[in-house]
Amino acid sequence: MGEVSVALCLNLTVAVPIFGHRRETSAIRDTEHWGYTSRHALQTLYILSLVENAERYISANFANCQNSFYASNPPNGFQNLPSQASIVNLCLMYPNNPSPFYAALYHKMYHYPLYSAYISSGTGQRANKTFLLEPQLVSPRLSPYMMTQTDLATAIRADPIIAGDPNTLIKASQAVNSDYNGTHYDKGHLNPDAQHPPGPAKYATYTLANIVPMNLTLNRGQWRLYEDSIRNLTLNCTTMYVITGAVNGPTWISNNRVNVPSHIWSAYCCVGPNNKPISTQGVWASNNADIVNRVTIPNLQSWLNGQLRVTNINLFHNNCT
Repeated sequence: MGEVSVALCLNLTVAVPIFGHRRETSAIRDTEHWGYTSRHALQTLYILSLVENAERYISANFANCQNSFYASNPPNGFQNLPSQASIVNLCLMYPNNPSPFYAALYHKMYHYPLYSAYISSGTGQRANKTFLLEPQLVSPRLSPYMMTQTDLATAIRADPIIAGDPNTLIKASQAVNSDYNGTHYDKGHLNPDAQHPPGPAKYATYTLANIVPMNLTLNRGQWRLYEDSIRNLTLNCTTMYVITGAVNGPTWISNNRVNVPSHIWSAYCCVGPNNKPISTQGVWASNNADIVNRVTIPNLQSWLNGQLRVTNINLFHNNCT
């Protein structure tokens, strides 16, 4: 792509002066041809730059946010799930910050993440902010930065290529805040805000690409206690890598727009000096009861294999050992 961009820039350098020097001669047709070519090249360059930027944040291997994973290795096995065309690797970007804060494997049919992977800071308190949306779930032409539904609709209208009603396009690609209205489910963070200090790392957790419908009792009870335990354990780690996910279930909300997970699961990898693992553990919980089951990483992976009907789930490099 870099070579194509250079070639386009060279064409533009030659052609641009023609726009300001139109001569009434037989060469006019050539001038008009080059003027059209230049405009076409400029438009092509613009589109290529958007696609190139988008590929940094939606890619096959989380290319721009692999530091969210232990040893820079995303979990293995999820690529064997059905409906791969509906599954998107996201690097989550918050406005005015040049780097992603965490990663999410988003399912555009279930309208929630299959997992979020992040580094816990071990500090922070719960906040209460508006949940944002992800423009690039609509189109890679759009900004990589999360934004409100209103701002996203405005951006879609302003784009010269994207066609269709903005809110229809948005709802086709992801959940929106109104999907949770009148339900008996919390907007459950997979990457919890309370594991990050005030600032963009915390605010970046407030995107619906990080949210699943969670049983109120579980989310406010034993699951919250589990999240608090991770926050406390993080204080003993040089780096605490966490992956938290959901298993799709038979229930839906908002006129079958958003799936309700049957189970929630999580795993951590506590790393000490020289990137040496210190401790690791997994948990899973039914999304209709206030019980969290603590298991080893191999046992959690075996459980996930059964739930997801795959055979090779691996959450951490060498099982964080």
